[in-house]
Amino acid sequence: MIELFHIPTLMLCFFTGSAIVATFVTAMWVKERHRLDLLSWSAAFWIGSIGIFFLAFRNVAPAWFSIGLGNLFAVASPGLFLVGLRAFDGRRPHAWLALPAPMIWGVLYFGVPAFTNDINARIVLVSVMVSVLSVVIAHTGWKGRLAEASMARHAVIWFFASHALVYLSRIPLAYYRPLKETDSFSPAGWFGYYTFELYVHALFAGMAIFVLVRERVERAYRAASESDPLTGILNRRAFLARSQVSMAAGGGALVLVDLDHFKRINDSYGHPAGDAALSTFCRWVELELSPQMIFGRIGGEEFALWLPRHSEEQVAGWCEKLRSKISMGRVETDRGSFGFTVSMGACADLLAEGSMELAMGVADHALYMSKRSGRDRVTVIRAADGVDRAAEALGALTATPPQSALSGVAAVRLV
Repeated sequence: MIELFHIPTLMLCFFTGSAIVATFVTAMWVKERHRLDLLSWSAAFWIGSIGIFFLAFRNVAPAWFSIGLGNLFAVASPGLFLVGLRAFDGRRPHAWLALPAPMIWGVLYFGVPAFTNDINARIVLVSVMVSVLSVVIAHTGWKGRLAEASMARHAVIWFFASHALVYLSRIPLAYYRPLKETDSFSPAGWFGYYTFELYVHALFAGMAIFVLVRERVERAYRAASESDPLTGILNRRAFLARSQVSMAAGGGALVLVDLDHFKRINDSYGHPAGDAALSTFCRWVELELSPQMIFGRIGGEEFALWLPRHSEEQVAGWCEKLRSKISMGRVETDRGSFGFTVSMGACADLLAEGSMELAMGVADHALYMSKRSGRDRVTVIRAADGVDRAAEALGALTATPPQSALSGVAAVRLV
């Protein structure tokens, strides 16, 4: 068992593994040179690798080179990792965070002989600095989980929190089982076990970085595939998929919304103004959404809303409030300001086992009824009435001249 922890060999293995991780992280940064997080992580692994390489030649190379510079580079590595994690989370990276540990080490080792010649004092100082930085890294990762939870992030938190505990345990050992300078690499010492722990930790930290970056890339691709490129809200496919899941969890209501006379906006103010109207409409709607509601663009100037666990009366009231607010809004463009109205059709009281196809059909009939009644209004149809009853009501409505004075909730509501 003793030969397993021959420290120079462990450090050369550590250097090799860390250099391999550094190479891969650098390759990722080369592809995305604007990424400060990848640059910082690449530097962290390279500098740590260099430090470990120097330390591997302890008792072979001069002490100022192997111990002095080796530890200086080694304690700079966690600070650079912290800078990278802050940049990854969109916070100010504060590059100076990587400086205090190597500066403190450099001043004491190269300027205080009593410290330079005391291996146990050096172990205590390195243990304190690495533990503090590891706790800060774990805390930074923990704060970032609120905006972006992932298995890799939790792995980073766990790795650095446990690493801090392991390194703190070196402090009492330095006092109760102190090492001697002449046998600091003695196989009988406890130092080899901690060197092995550092080796394992570094490899796992490198893998966690790869997974962390990959998970974010996958989320970005997934978000792009689910988003409407103009408005940024869900596209038709993503909206229907999420609404189906929400409906199965407890039912609700499906609402279709259409911007009235949208072609006139394009003809009068230009297509950029039409795009501005669509984007502005989405921002207005998003201000009224609760966290459980789902909003998406299903084509052209037509949008859809899913209101979970909303009764017919609640749907009618919520939609009428939204319709009224939109009718009072204005869109500012280079060619002047304009307002617009919306027509809304809702399929209410959908059960958990309901059909999204049926809901779309009923809501589409309700939307057409709102348009046929004069636009700028809301029509709500219960799901139990189905498409056939909606079609009958629509036929009766078509036979009656539209009442231009009507506004608000449409006169025809199948209840």
